[in-house]
Amino acid sequence: NVNGTYNLPVGGFSIFSGSSVPLQRVRWKVLSPLTGTNTPFYALPVASLTFTPASSQYIAGNANKLYTASAIVDFVPAGPYVATVCFYDDTSNDSIINSAEASTTFNVKLSVNPYFALDIVDGTVDFGQIAQGATVTKDITFQNKSNVTLDHLFWSFLSISHSSEPDILASITAEAISPVSMGAYATTKVSIHAQATKKLGNYGTGESQTLYDSLGGVDDFCNFTCEVIAGGPNVASGSLFQLIATSTFAAIAPNNLYFMSAWICPGSGSADLAFIRYDTTGKAVATVSVQIASSGKLIVNDPTLQIKFSGVSDSVPVEIGADSFNYYRVYMAFEYTYDETLASFTSLILHNSGDSGNAAWFDGIKLERGFAGQTRPTIYHPGTTLHSPSTENILQGGRQYYEW
Repeated sequence: NVNGTYNLPVGGFSIFSGSSVPLQRVRWKVLSPLTGTNTPFYALPVASLTFTPASSQYIAGNANKLYTASAIVDFVPAGPYVATVCFYDDTSNDSIINSAEASTTFNVKLSVNPYFALDIVDGTVDFGQIAQGATVTKDITFQNKSNVTLDHLFWSFLSISHSSEPDILASITAEAISPVSMGAYATTKVSIHAQATKKLGNYGTGESQTLYDSLGGVDDFCNFTCEVIAGGPNVASGSLFQLIATSTFAAIAPNNLYFMSAWICPGSGSADLAFIRYDTTGKAVATVSVQIASSGKLIVNDPTLQIKFSGVSDSVPVEIGADSFNYYRVYMAFEYTYDETLASFTSLILHNSGDSGNAAWFDGIKLERGFAGQTRPTIYHPGTTLHSPSTENILQGGRQYYEW
């Protein structure tokens, strides 16, 4: 084992005089230190291997002398080690081995056992502020305190709880960890994602997160903390977003047609109205949008969600400063039912897609669930909106109006 002094072998060994001639002055010398036979062929200091008695000894003819060997083993790589030692009768009393002197040379073998340990430097890792819908990644430093390379390193995560609300952050992931040599420091990348629907506030109430090596059976623990703050999707420059509650899209087909509309003045450039669905990592996975140019031309973009209806329902000229522009009532309709296994949150995006320096204006944003036969949005009004009467008569003989 590492970090200790060990007798080799237990009980000692004997040096014999092989004839009737006595040995006058037996000494010992380490010719080569204990050296690992495996990479990196680490060599212990010469002084780490000693023999007792340490002074020269007289051994009568055909007699023997008992010796003990000791090895001081510090933090060294695991594996077999071999040293070469010579015992000799120093008749010249010069502590030099020469061919005229009786001697014996042999190997001392030592096996250093594997020792497994690792240490996460910080007991608590603070991920700081995480905006709703965003992900924060931290480098967590640890040390391999083993005398072997750790190359089966993994994390075991527990969800971290809100400090006062019944909510948790469960989306915690880590990148693969490369092998770490003995004694070395390394970092592991860990990410926490806060879904857009997560409650604001502090998370982390002492849950133990475990870093372990599956082969060595060793682990260490730390805690994660963070603060979830108001946020939203990562949108392009010149954009605004509004998160839309996923409960808005609870209706199933055929009652899941939604109209999104806005009064847009694209200035002298262009502007976009978009609806985006995001997965649990905050990645946009489904988009529909319409772009209106200053000329009134409409471009439809529906690579993942099909737009059922779209168009410009109205336009109004407007003077802004010394310039003359048009406001356009732009709309699109799409079918959508929220599925928590496919989406985390949704948002409405307003985007100025014109050149730098071009201004765009948005007003009268409206999202409504369509009714049977509807092909364009209802009139925008800050209060309720009356739909066209139904085809059925009420008891009094009139027509029924729908309010939105």
